[in-house]
Amino acid sequence: MTNFGWLRLDEMDVVHLEDYITQKRRKGLSAATVNRHLNVLRRVCTLAVRARKMSSNPVHNIDALEEGDRRLRWRRLEPSEIGAVAAALDELHDEEADATERLWIAQARTVYLVVYGLGLRRGEVLGLRLRDVRLADPEERPTVTVERAFVRGEDGPPKSQTSRRTLVIDEFLAGELFDHRARSRFQGDDERVFCHLEKGSPLDGKRYAETFRAALVKAGITDYVRPFHDGRHTAITNDAGPVTPASR
Repeated sequence: MTNFGWLRLDEMDVVHLEDYITQKRRKGLSAATVNRHLNVLRRVCTLAVRARKMSSNPVHNIDALEEGDRRLRWRRLEPSEIGAVAAALDELHDEEADATERLWIAQARTVYLVVYGLGLRRGEVLGLRLRDVRLADPEERPTVTVERAFVRGEDGPPKSQTSRRTLVIDEFLAGELFDHRARSRFQGDDERVFCHLEKGSPLDGKRYAETFRAALVKAGITDYVRPFHDGRHTAITNDAGPVTPASR
């Protein structure tokens, strides 16, 4: 809460809090984000009151900002739209003259198929290692195992214990992942499945979002769609069914 500078906790009042909210909203923060900030500050002040560092908690006098119906911000793609976006990514790839950019779009397409086919979270996609993708054993079905996540710049465990899981994938997605690995400069089992093409560092999620949104436009979808979160909800709604070969 650096906006409060050197203000002592026992000097904080409703005016300071309202100024903070105004500043954050002017900077473009959503009502939901500001409410989360207030939740943290409310907890801090509650602890301060218990420790007798404050006489009362001023955050209790601030009403939460109206967030509206959060479900309206979820845009799940219909099965036909999922296929249309996959086809749009193919078109973007074929229209691109630069070889490096074509490799990037090919990777972005594979990320898309994994997100919308398996319902993986953003951090789980970024945290996948090649050893987590088992494709070559003729005695077993191909699988993707979620063991870790890359969140806030660090590798760590997934969101919860139940998030550790092994997902059976169909032959189509297995083939796409096999081709993706063959294109990569980083072939070792400890390398990331999705990464910077030259450095092997984690995939740039923002750049993927830009490519994803370009495909949305080409597919004729003008609604705002979150590249990872809405993809996960779409996959869950569709029972995490894979994007079929007919979508290509």
